Amino acid sequence: LFPAREGEEAAPAEGGKAAISKRMRFSLDGASAVATGAAHFAAGRRALPARWDFAAHASALADAEGLAACRELEQWMAGTNREEVQRLEKGNELESFIYEVRSWLSGPDRALLKPDATEPILEETSRWFEDAQYDEGTTLSMYEERLGGLKRQLEEHGSAYFEKKRKEREEKEKFLDEEAEKERQRRQESGMNDDKDDRKMAKSERLKMAMKNKEEGNTVFKAGNLEDAAARYQRSLQHLNKMYMLDLSPDDKQEADAVSLSVQLNLAQVFLKLAAQTEKDSGKEKAEAVYKKAQAACEEALKVDAENVKAKFRKASALERLGDLDGATKEVKQALKIDPENADLAKLKERLDKLQAAQNAKAKKMYGKMFG
Repeated sequence: LFPAREGEEAAPAEGGKAAISKRMRFSLDGASAVATGAAHFAAGRRALPARWDFAAHASALADAEGLAACRELEQWMAGTNREEVQRLEKGNELESFIYEVRSWLSGPDRALLKPDATEPILEETSRWFEDAQYDEGTTLSMYEERLGGLKRQLEEHGSAYFEKKRKEREEKEKFLDEEAEKERQRRQESGMNDDKDDRKMAKSERLKMAMKNKEEGNTVFKAGNLEDAAARYQRSLQHLNKMYMLDLSPDDKQEADAVSLSVQLNLAQVFLKLAAQTEKDSGKEKAEAVYKKAQAACEEALKVDAENVKAKFRKASALERLGDLDGATKEVKQALKIDPENADLAKLKERLDKLQAAQNAKAKKMYGKMFG
């Protein structure tokens, strides 16, 4: 309860105290109440002292039998909550895996997965999931069975694909192990472990350092070291930002902009890959922040070149995973006006159209259940 503001309808005052606002009396669930209370507190409006004398009221559960029944109910509620959380997490895992397999089937090793056999299996699982996530009868074991079955069938039909990926991982891990110590030493000697760079450099030196960090980022990106690649691209942008603070000629700015555009595009690609890995390992919620970083990098690239097709494609890819299908579709349509023959854009648009249709169908089904 909070004091009523001037001119606001309020409950009658009692005992000379300030009138009480009616604004929090109706239609508030727990989360809304907490949020509203926090907003009032932030605005400097403090709650009135409580008028309920807890000491004067005996508990309705004072007897041992009542307390035991309450505890039993509480344990049941906690167990039910745990089961529901596990069920939803497994559903999210299945959905993420479906998206991951779709990306495999769009990649260069598509043929190794035998798409004639695996695509129908994937689409059938996807259709099942679209219905199952709104069906209260879908259990944890049903999600586990579907996910396990999909993985087994993919491994059966695409054994060559998984064998190739296994060998690639082993080779990459071996390479990274061999290079790790050498790289740490090089970073230490070059001062790359320092976050702050107060060195005074000429414009040409700043640009040279930016380009050097960019090339280093490209090298470690190709080696699969995504976090290191992101750090080097960001260091390149730091040098460029310091360069922009200097008195630049039009030619200097054009040269810096060209490097900045390239770095932002590369950084967006790194963040997209990091986000996909994060989503696979830790779920959608953790990946969302990384997808937003990819989106931000694309927007910085578009500030330099508003019609850059790569930036629009990568921004659309990030928006798709963030659930903004309308925003993603808008970027793709704009990019197709610039490059109508771009096969990647056409493929992304087709996927977005299917997702939009599925989303509309889900909404229709949900509203049908709500309103009969």
